[in-house]
Amino acid sequence: MNIPPPPPMGMPPDGMQHDPNGMDPQQQPNNNISLSLVIHRLVEQSYNTLLSLTERLSNCDDLERKKSLVEYLDSTREKFLKLLVLMKWSEHVPTLTKANNIINLLNLEDSYFRDAADLLIHTKYNLINARAPMYDIPTAIDVLTTGTYQRMPTDIKKVIPPPQLKQPQIDSALERLNDIIKYKLFFSEIPKEFEPIQIENGKAHITVKNEYDACLSIDGGSTEKSNWVLLSLNLYIYSKRDLDGEGPIKVAYENQMKAVLERVQNRISSSQQPLHELHNIIHHLCISSQMDILASQVENLKKTILKNNIKCIIGKDQSITVYYWIPEDMNIGNNPNINANHFKIYIDNQKIKIAHYPQITHPKKDNYFNIECLNIGTLLLQAIELNAYHRVFTLYSILRNTESSSSSSSSGSNTVGNINNNTKPLLGSNGNTSLSQLQLLQQQHQQNQQQLQHSNSFHLNDIKLIKSSRFSDENVSSDNQDHLPTVLRIMLYGCKFLDITVNFQNGKFTLIKSSTNYIELTTLLEGKLNSNINEIKSIVNTFKLKSLLSCFEDASLFLGLEYFYKLPLHMVNNSAIIDIFTENNYICVRLPKETELYYLLISIKPNTFVPSFYLLLCKLMPKSTMMSLESIIKLDSEYLSNLLKNCKCAHSNSDLYNFQSEIQYLLGKTVQLSKQKINLLQAESILKKENIKYQSNDECITFFLQQQGNSSSGGSSATTIFTEQSLATLSDFLSPLSPITLNYSDSEQLYHLSFRERPFNYDLSDFDDNLSTTSSNTTINNDTGIVGDDSISTNTKLNIKSNFNYSNGLWNFKYFTTNDWLVNFYHDLVGISKITNIATQLLKQIETNPIYKQVLSIAYIKPFEVDFIYNNEISSRKTLIKIHLDKKNNILLSFQPSPNPFKDFFEKEINQSPTNDISNVLRHIIASDELSNFLNSLTSNLPYFFLPLEIVVVPRSCNQVRLFYKNSYAIDIKLLSLEYCAIEDTFYSSQFNPKQTTRLNTIYHFHTFMEQKTYLQALDNPLGHRTIWSLHVSMLSKTLNRIFIYLHSLNTIKTISGLLKNFFQVPAQSTAAYYRCTSEYYNIAASIRDYQSFEIEVASKDLANNPYPNQQDLAILGQYFKKKMNQLSYRLQTITACIHMLTLPPTVLYDFIRVIVEYARGAYVEIALNTTASINQTARESFIHKKEDQCVFFIVRFLFLARNQPFSGTNTSNSPTSITTPAISSSNAPTAGVIYEQFVDMPTMYCYNPQNKYIQFWDKVNTQINITTAGNQPPPPPLPIQPQPLSSIDESKKSVINTIGSQTINEFNNLAPLSSGTPPNNIISIYIRNLANVISQFHHNSPTPTTTATASTSTSTPTPISTINTNSNNNANTIISPQGNSISPPILNNNASSLNSPTPINK
Repeated sequence: MNIPPPPPMGMPPDGMQHDPNGMDPQQQPNNNISLSLVIHRLVEQSYNTLLSLTERLSNCDDLERKKSLVEYLDSTREKFLKLLVLMKWSEHVPTLTKANNIINLLNLEDSYFRDAADLLIHTKYNLINARAPMYDIPTAIDVLTTGTYQRMPTDIKKVIPPPQLKQPQIDSALERLNDIIKYKLFFSEIPKEFEPIQIENGKAHITVKNEYDACLSIDGGSTEKSNWVLLSLNLYIYSKRDLDGEGPIKVAYENQMKAVLERVQNRISSSQQPLHELHNIIHHLCISSQMDILASQVENLKKTILKNNIKCIIGKDQSITVYYWIPEDMNIGNNPNINANHFKIYIDNQKIKIAHYPQITHPKKDNYFNIECLNIGTLLLQAIELNAYHRVFTLYSILRNTESSSSSSSSGSNTVGNINNNTKPLLGSNGNTSLSQLQLLQQQHQQNQQQLQHSNSFHLNDIKLIKSSRFSDENVSSDNQDHLPTVLRIMLYGCKFLDITVNFQNGKFTLIKSSTNYIELTTLLEGKLNSNINEIKSIVNTFKLKSLLSCFEDASLFLGLEYFYKLPLHMVNNSAIIDIFTENNYICVRLPKETELYYLLISIKPNTFVPSFYLLLCKLMPKSTMMSLESIIKLDSEYLSNLLKNCKCAHSNSDLYNFQSEIQYLLGKTVQLSKQKINLLQAESILKKENIKYQSNDECITFFLQQQGNSSSGGSSATTIFTEQSLATLSDFLSPLSPITLNYSDSEQLYHLSFRERPFNYDLSDFDDNLSTTSSNTTINNDTGIVGDDSISTNTKLNIKSNFNYSNGLWNFKYFTTNDWLVNFYHDLVGISKITNIATQLLKQIETNPIYKQVLSIAYIKPFEVDFIYNNEISSRKTLIKIHLDKKNNILLSFQPSPNPFKDFFEKEINQSPTNDISNVLRHIIASDELSNFLNSLTSNLPYFFLPLEIVVVPRSCNQVRLFYKNSYAIDIKLLSLEYCAIEDTFYSSQFNPKQTTRLNTIYHFHTFMEQKTYLQALDNPLGHRTIWSLHVSMLSKTLNRIFIYLHSLNTIKTISGLLKNFFQVPAQSTAAYYRCTSEYYNIAASIRDYQSFEIEVASKDLANNPYPNQQDLAILGQYFKKKMNQLSYRLQTITACIHMLTLPPTVLYDFIRVIVEYARGAYVEIALNTTASINQTARESFIHKKEDQCVFFIVRFLFLARNQPFSGTNTSNSPTSITTPAISSSNAPTAGVIYEQFVDMPTMYCYNPQNKYIQFWDKVNTQINITTAGNQPPPPPLPIQPQPLSSIDESKKSVINTIGSQTINEFNNLAPLSSGTPPNNIISIYIRNLANVISQFHHNSPTPTTTATASTSTSTPTPISTINTNSNNNANTIISPQGNSISPPILNNNASSLNSPTPINK
């Protein structure tokens, strides 16, 4: 027996040890599954799936059941095939089981070995920390017994450093050392070159300016015998740019400094006067080194940009001479005595000195040239800068003297004259005096500028000296105050400037302009200035002129104007014009939006710089690009002079930037003046053409509406507008001697004409109170005609339309600057004159006529409009009448709140009157107000049984109007007086009119109706007939309402009789409200109660042979058609459908009556009796009976209340039962007044032939049916209609209707026959019920308006071929065709139009 070894450390005991997978080694997992368990589970799963499939398929159609069953069988077969393969494979299971057990055993042993190795390694690392430490027993005994460690080595004391000195000890030693140094210096002789010696930290700091500095201390001897020790030495023998860098001089200095220190230390140690010896050695070393350094820099200087303009000579005495600004024609060679600009560096009395030839002085410093920088390049720049300053100051003095002499003679004595190239500035020997003189000259310059500012606004003489960084050494950091101003800045116009400086290479003057223009001119003027320095004045004036012209150039660009410096003009022999264009001191600006070529020429005076403005008119020469100068006008006005005076050029820094805006403002105003001048010239030409007397100046034109004598040009004096006749029409409003002022507004670009004249000759003082109390703040209500408190405001001041203005007797007119402004002005004067005349007449009529004064009141008077109010005391209604003008000055009328039909005749009568007399029109307005109100209410608010355009109003004259009803009947209304009017049948009045072309009908028994219903007495016409009735105006509205209701009744009976004659026999004569007829099966009576409500009564002739429909069913049919006929829309179609339904055989008619009764209790399904028009005329009808073919064409309409609302009210019972015949009332029908959002029409054709019954789709578009003749009459030939293809929706409807129709026929044939006395089976009800089930099922299951669904098929419901999705938002639906294609056009009704909104049948 194998005893297992004990577990290693850290492992659980034997009873708790587990394998890596966490399982007992004796109980390894068994991954085998029993084959019987697999078979049992597969059989159980297949059985359960079959049971659930059986329960689920009971509610599915046949196709889905078959599909689900096939899927189940396929999946089950696949599972059992897998089981079969598994069973065949199970024969080899024992062998595989043994192999698996062996593999598992080997894997288990391998895991044991791996675990044992891991545990051994883990135990090794754990034992390391378990060792016992080596305790230091002797040391522990010593510490415990003696308290110290006694076993340290003795040699450790040798390596321990001594303790550091404390800070008080250090301070004391340094203080004593400082005292010793002071004592030694007190008894030593100190050189005078030393600066004050500073002693600190035991050191003596010695400094000699610009040479060296050193630190000395003493050695360890006694006070008297101690020697000086040189601690450090720093020589100033390198340039300042090497102080912070790693230049070559500093590198060589650092490498040799140790040897220098040792040699100096040896010399001072053996000397009797060590400090003098120190200074002499180091001073000689510094001087020699500095001269050597400067000499070495000469070669580098020849490599700079100045190499061609400088010459360096090194003398035998170590002196260095540098020549600069050497002319190209000068040959210096080695001759040092040449008279050229140079400076010399030499040694004198052991000191380095610098001298400049010719001698120049610095204005602030006596010793300007020094050797501090030790850089020959910097010395050269300092010499050039000082020389350039003197040259620039010479120019400054010349310009200053010129300014002083031009401003005043008193200031001329302080200026400097006779200055040439070699003239030096007037500066003293010391800097203070020179600086004070310069400040004095600058103050004098400012005073001169202030004096010139008041004399000339364009004077600009702002000059100053500024500093430049060109002459400073960028490697030497120095204060900017050390540099001299070497640039002469001359301020130009418009923030521009001219800088004059000296070229540091050749010493010539250089012109630097702020802009890059005039480069060639700048080069030319530089040569002129360098040849003669006194040309500076002319050069500055040239640049000032160009800068001022550029300011006008920039202003032109800012204003969007074209500018030119040259114009291709053909000059005439005129000296004045030639002088303007000879010099280049002008700029031309083209004036935009002008028909002619107009240019604004801006000429600058060379001395004063004041611009002058000229207006040029140019024309293109034929066959040439040149232009001829037609005219030139100088713009010179007081306003322009003030603008020039107020234009401040540049007197401060802010003015520099404001000057350009002032130039822009000046140019803009000048352009406005130019345009004003141009338009005034155009106006003058028109006045000359009309030969009108006028006077003109720079700002306006004054003219008179009268002819002047013979024109100066000898032309004709005839005028085309203001003739004697036309002036006579204006004499009451405007006198020919009244002056009219014309000026031009550039902001509006319009002519302004103004004059003073009293507008009205009639006195308004008597009506002021009436106006303010009658119409103040009133409005007219459009519904009631009563004046409220809002908008009709009375204002005795004259309000003007947009282009006119009037205030306190001053008239202002505005016109465009076209050539017809004078014609428009005359047109407006004529209009004002007409309104003035009408207003005068109106005021006079109100004053003189007491009736007018009672009912008329002025609202307000305008120059082109007069408004007054008519107050109808009979109806308490107010009407606002406006009299205004059109574009041709014809008088127009407008009425508020409702129009007047006689308006055109009123306007015609006023306009045809020579004096625009309104007396007759006022009388007609008052008389026609009541009739006008009725006519407006008749056309706008028709009764519910009148359709639009059935009643047409045709005015005949100012007091007569004709009313047409359906173009068949007409009546004439004539106003007899202000209180009475006459009504006449137009049929009789038109007999006397030979031009009458309309065939009207006489109103049937009109005289009887008028006498019995309106109780009016007739007036005989010329033929002796009672056709004219007189009545009071107050009774007109009520009487006309009754007449038109009577005409409506006549027309309806006439329409019914015309249709019934085609299908029924007419035994009796019809009346205006009653009609009777008979057919093969029924007696029919149609009547209109009270000439308004339509009623129809139907009675069966043979109830014994045809018990169905019985009398109660026919009464229901009559009530149904009564409700449909009383609806407004599609009345004729409803009548036609009613007549065709009454031609059906009793059994078929009974089927439709049962449908009406069955779906009258809330189901939203109906037999449609109306539809919209189509290409085919027969497609307009919705119910047609074709008796010879035994076919009925009808439409089943399904109504929907809202989107996704389930279809309700459908009878889904399969077995036909007897139905009751309740009366149709509002309680049985859907809610009255409900407007459905959608409907779907299903056009159906039903053949009731007992031998061949069928139901199929009715193609309304392509079906030819005669609907106006009886079956026994030969039909007329069909209309030639091009066959129209069916839409995709109609194709889907066709498939649905044909399929459900065939199923309905089969279902009807399979029904058991009913016993005698029982109502027959209703095939129409079965068809509609099957169709409704499809529509309701889809509408109930549709989740969204655009979702497409397919209804399931079962044995109890018909199978739909297509599904219709109805959308309530966009009136669209989606149809699934039999092929499965999705179609999304709008849902169509019976003629493929769109969704409609029908009303419930009980509305």
